[in-house]
Amino acid sequence: MSRLFRSILDLVFPPACIACRACGFWVCPDCLNSVHIENIRRELPHLDQVTSLGSYANPVLRRMITGFKYQSATCLEPALVELLRRHRAAYGQIDALTILPVPSSNERILERGFDHVSRLAKLIHDELAPSAEIRTVLHRTKQSLSNADLEDRAARRGNVMGSFEIVSDVPERVLLIDDVVTSGATAEACAKLLRTHGAKEVRLFTMASGG
Repeated sequence: MSRLFRSILDLVFPPACIACRACGFWVCPDCLNSVHIENIRRELPHLDQVTSLGSYANPVLRRMITGFKYQSATCLEPALVELLRRHRAAYGQIDALTILPVPSSNERILERGFDHVSRLAKLIHDELAPSAEIRTVLHRTKQSLSNADLEDRAARRGNVMGSFEIVSDVPERVLLIDDVVTSGATAEACAKLLRTHGAKEVRLFTMASGG
């Protein structure tokens, strides 16, 4: 969408903050400042490091992620970029690795209108890892149930088993990108598959932890 067309749309349909409905912003400064920038670390099998920018319990961050993911709200990208810049200012850039977006199924991409994780990976690359390369190495072979609907960790692991395949050469050092990490089952499945095909180091970065 061109800048001119977006400006015309904003005149006809003025933005309103997704959290407090303040006019003139998709995420107003006060609500954006309510997102506590963290460097949340977790330990998961097959992953050398798991880092999240913030907590999914934060209502503003949660609305940003769900709006971006389910409503294709690319108008939220500037606010997401601002959070990434604040994370970089607090914790620095990410060491150069090959960035791999966790793949969505073709059905989900068609349903949502775009591949939100690939788009998020590009934002993270530009702000946190500009020297890294973004590649497509993983492909989702089937659409499993949403892990968010499964409470049991074992059920989530079983749900994604056999859901991915390798479609190109696997780099030795990998940074997986996803929107949210909850049980970690999806990331674990990807990391395990990558390691069996030669990856020596696999990390994960997400916008939020929990959910």
